[in-house]
Amino acid sequence: MTGYRHNWALCSNNTDPYHPKHNSVCVRNIAQVLETNPVDFVCLQESTNFKNLIKESPVLKKMKYSEHTSQSETIVTFWRPKYKLINSYINQFEEGRPYQATYFIVKQNYLCVVNVHFGHYTNEVMLEYFLQIVKKLKLVEYIAQGGRVIIAGDFNNNIKELGIFNKANNSLYLDIGGVKFWMNRTHLLTCCLNRTMHNDHIIDSLSPPIKVSIPDVEYMASDHKPIIGLLH
Repeated sequence: MTGYRHNWALCSNNTDPYHPKHNSVCVRNIAQVLETNPVDFVCLQESTNFKNLIKESPVLKKMKYSEHTSQSETIVTFWRPKYKLINSYINQFEEGRPYQATYFIVKQNYLCVVNVHFGHYTNEVMLEYFLQIVKKLKLVEYIAQGGRVIIAGDFNNNIKELGIFNKANNSLYLDIGGVKFWMNRTHLLTCCLNRTMHNDHIIDSLSPPIKVSIPDVEYMASDHKPIIGLLH
C-alpha cells in the first residue's frame, strides 16, 4: 500500500495537523483502510506524525518500520515481521525529496522495497532520478543475483506515459539502465484535489502487478488517494 501523506490536514480544510479532527477523522480513516485491506508492506510519504498513526492502527502496531527524513519531509516503510530485514539505504533526490530502500529475505528469496517521494520534475529529470536509483542501489547486479525490486510511493508524475508497451502480456514497463520495471495499465485518479492525475504508483521488476486499486475511503486524509497493489 502506498500514497497516503497522513500529516496533511485536509479534514475540515484546516491547516493545523494538531487540530482535533486530524486524529479523529484523518488518522482513524487511514487506520481503517489498513484494517480492511491486509497488506505486507506500507509505504507512507510526508509522514512526520506517523507515530500518531501507529497508536490508532492495530495493524501497524504489529508491523516493523524504518523511517527517513530529508529536510522536514519523512517517509516510512512498514513490513510484516515474516520479512527479515537485512539492510537499508537512504538518500534524497534533492532536499525534501527522500527515498529509502529496505532489503529483506523471506523463504530464501531476496526483496528490495524502495519507498519514494519524487518532486514535480520533467520527464527527462524524472528518468535521470530513476537512473540514480538503479545505479546507487546497484539494481542490475541485485536482480542478476536473483533479487526482486518493488518501487512504490508518490511519483508526482504519470510514469505510464514514459512506459514501453509489451504486447506479450498487455502491459507497460520502464527500461531504466538495463532494468525493467513493470506497471499495471489501470489508470487511477490519485491526485490531487480535483483527482485528475495518476501520480502514485507501484512498479515491480518481476512482473506487472496483478491489480492496483484505490480502496474505498469514507473521508479523505490527504491530497493523494492511497493505492493498493496485488503482486505475484
